[in-house]
Amino acid sequence: EGKVYDITTVDTSIVCHWMHTGSDSVLLSCDTTIYTPLQSIGGGYFQFAPPAGTYYDGRQIDCAILNAEDNLGNPMWYVGDYEWHYTCDFTGPVFYDPQPAPGTYASGEHLDVSIAIDDSISGEIATQFVTLSVGGVVYSPVTDPVCVWDGNRLSIDLGSAGVTFPDGAVVTACLDNLYDGVDYFCSLYPNAASGTPHCWSFTIDNQPPTATLLEPTDLSTTACSTQPIKILLQDNLGVDPNTIMLIVEGVIYTVDDPELALVGDTLVFTPSVPYSDGAVVDFSLAQVGDIAGNTITSSVGGPLPTDIEFTVDLTSPNVIAVNP
Repeated sequence: EGKVYDITTVDTSIVCHWMHTGSDSVLLSCDTTIYTPLQSIGGGYFQFAPPAGTYYDGRQIDCAILNAEDNLGNPMWYVGDYEWHYTCDFTGPVFYDPQPAPGTYASGEHLDVSIAIDDSISGEIATQFVTLSVGGVVYSPVTDPVCVWDGNRLSIDLGSAGVTFPDGAVVTACLDNLYDGVDYFCSLYPNAASGTPHCWSFTIDNQPPTATLLEPTDLSTTACSTQPIKILLQDNLGVDPNTIMLIVEGVIYTVDDPELALVGDTLVFTPSVPYSDGAVVDFSLAQVGDIAGNTITSSVGGPLPTDIEFTVDLTSPNVIAVNP
């Protein structure tokens, strides 16, 4: 840091003692210590104790060996190559955005619990000291394959582990321990996050939406060239529009398409091009899910309208005979 030290350099350390009296403080005494920051500890090793105020959070320390000689006066070679740098980090990581969000609903059949973590200086967390618990069970990214740290979020995929929760259960998740990933630390652990353990709760909902076909019914006939398809979608929490997929004549439609819209609790499909006379139209509700993440897909004999057909009849009847 621009200041040159050798084993003869001396520095002064001053430690003052104060007595706090309510809103004021009284100086009692100060202890002054004179010491040598750079000391030989034998065997060719040297130890440097930086003066007070050298280290502060976020500061990069630049070091270099400018000169060294052995006992016979032989100088060290390649002096300019012995430079290094390190950064002071005294601040723990921060956490935010726990998922499922506190007070919301989540599916207990494929539950994924996660929380975002950031560290401003080291940029890492000490995974060997980090734990995240769900429903009282503690998980670690070091010992549990379902617990993963991807550099941004600490997450647990309980669905892949076969862990489920019953409908209506209130589940509590906790970030129990969190430390940053500094390379060196003086205490038992690195810098700890403020506010741990941090816990939040959410409610389990395992009930997927239900779908009831309103019109047209299977094998029916319509005289409307723009016959709409209407399906009633119901869920105790609410349908997630982004999960809806309707297949009409082999084309997949979502709510992003102008032909398909969720109007209240009714899914409405209106063809952009009128049907031709005699057309047989086939459609299936391929997928729908709720805001808790419960999703159902179409299958033969399943709960969703599948392989429904209707015929378009735009021709008036003709009189072909009269009697008498």
